[in-house]
Amino acid sequence: MRTLRGRVALMSVLVVAIAFLLTGTVIVGATGRAEEQRLRDDLQDRLEQLELAGRGTRPGSFGPRPGGQSQNDQNQDGTFGALAELRITAERTLGRGYFLVVRQDDDVLATLGDAPANLPARVSDVGVSRFTDEGTTYLLRTQPEGPGGVTLQIGADASLLVDEAQESLRNRFLLVGTVATLLTGLATFVVTGLATRPLRQLREGTERVAATEDLRTRVTVDDAPTEVAAVAEGLNTMLARLERSRAGREAALHAARRFAADAGHELRTPLTAMQAALDTLVRNAGMPPEMREEVVLEIAEETRRLSTLLASLQTLARADAGLLGDVEPLDLRDVVDEAVDAARQRHPGVTVDAVLGDRPAAVRGARPWLRSIVDNLLRNAAIHGRPEGHITVRVALADDAVTLTVDDDGTGFPLEERDRAFERFTRGADATNRPGSGLGLPLVAQLTSLHGGTVSIGDAPTGGARVTVVLPPAG
Repeated sequence: MRTLRGRVALMSVLVVAIAFLLTGTVIVGATGRAEEQRLRDDLQDRLEQLELAGRGTRPGSFGPRPGGQSQNDQNQDGTFGALAELRITAERTLGRGYFLVVRQDDDVLATLGDAPANLPARVSDVGVSRFTDEGTTYLLRTQPEGPGGVTLQIGADASLLVDEAQESLRNRFLLVGTVATLLTGLATFVVTGLATRPLRQLREGTERVAATEDLRTRVTVDDAPTEVAAVAEGLNTMLARLERSRAGREAALHAARRFAADAGHELRTPLTAMQAALDTLVRNAGMPPEMREEVVLEIAEETRRLSTLLASLQTLARADAGLLGDVEPLDLRDVVDEAVDAARQRHPGVTVDAVLGDRPAAVRGARPWLRSIVDNLLRNAAIHGRPEGHITVRVALADDAVTLTVDDDGTGFPLEERDRAFERFTRGADATNRPGSGLGLPLVAQLTSLHGGTVSIGDAPTGGARVTVVLPPAG
């Protein structure tokens, strides 16, 4: 029997059966001892009744037995008239399994009832004695010797009377025990079925997940006991982890595919330009130094562009895969302050002001990625703003958000281009003659989303563009 329900029912049946067996053995044994004691007391009571009938017996009342006659013959033909009243009383007193022995000295004068064939040869001591005849055990109670050496003994078949009582009790125990065991097994089977219902629901839930391979499915159990609820919670936790793991693998695979596609698409232009410049150098070995320097500078510029493009693509691929890195509480003002210093060095002709406020702007995030957000916003503002223009960076803390805004004084974003500004490799109509790969704002949007924030484009008070990043505060 392999089911838990069947095993519990079988175990309960075995336990009840063993309990009944042990209890019955003890009770039947105790009953045997109690029955034997009752039989001893009963022999005493019956003997006292018979003594009353035999008090008229005197020495010589029985006389010599006629020659050739057996003891039973003498009893039957009435030669011992003194036994008549005793016989009548004995017939009323003795029952099945009982017998009476009348002795004078050690001689047996008469026996009444179910006496065994072989009685003890001598009168035993007064009281109860035990003897065995042909495998049967008897109890024999002897009265004190009366006048003329007459002694009455009453006996009983202990094997019959005691064993009969034990057998009767044993049979009742077997009947009751069998019925109780079967009822216990049936009741346990039914109750266990109700108790294991949550386990069946748990199994059905796991089978449903295995069949559909849908890791979003959760195992539910109605009115589950604490132990089953704990197992269900553990399974759901495992499913959630597997779901996140699968999502991570799919995101990584998608990122790898997208990186390969983006790299193949965008690296072709700088590589082609570099190849053309190198071919020019190879074909024109006698090129004037001024032209050679110009070609070398072009190759260097394309190399820098290629390096920047690869770095941006790598960052986007990691962001696509959800590889946020080490997340910690930090003050966004510190990140912005560092980025502003770096922007002033990269774009010395542009004025960059930072309005950071007095209150800490605590957020939870990966410091390198937050720095990348600010760097890209400042670079985008410096490239697309006015030459020697002005950029303002603000950090503000509200009750439910930390806001980062970057304003420039360029021409801004046309309304029709704002929705497409966060798409990869998308550049505005007026940006064709400006450096850039079209990955800055898409990278900002991707990293902001990983931090649980949003990014939007609007108009700056100076007439240029305003890019606003909203991040959840560190709680």
